[in-house]
Amino acid sequence: MGRRLLEMMDALSKAVAERDPGLARQVLSMDDHVDALYEEVSRELITYMMEDPRTITKALTLMRVARSYERLGDHLENIAERVIYWLTGRCTRPRRTSIDGTHPRGEGGPEAAPSSKRPQGEEASWPRWRRGPSPIAPSS
Repeated sequence: MGRRLLEMMDALSKAVAERDPGLARQVLSMDDHVDALYEEVSRELITYMMEDPRTITKALTLMRVARSYERLGDHLENIAERVIYWLTGRCTRPRRTSIDGTHPRGEGGPEAAPSSKRPQGEEASWPRWRRGPSPIAPSS
């Protein structure tokens, strides 16, 4: 797990230095492997704890370490998504939906909002700071 995280950090550093969104995308796929390793380690440690209750304290400590590694992988994934956005202007995250397929914030989701408030066309992919002042920022 640790070696995979080091590979992720190296690839992410190169992606920033070389301005390469392809390397940043590789980091996204590497995180899936880290997640699978975390699940594997957790299952194995649970098995040890069930077989021998004397190992519970040590196994729980190792589970916390594995969880911290997994979180580090998630943070690296978030950074990679931001690097991709920085380089391409496009979001990589899929639109979040609930189990039944609806938007988690209510009926219709963002599609139900009036289209005049959402940026359209080329402006939609630009970062917010390129679109001008915030409508809620105090004017001077």
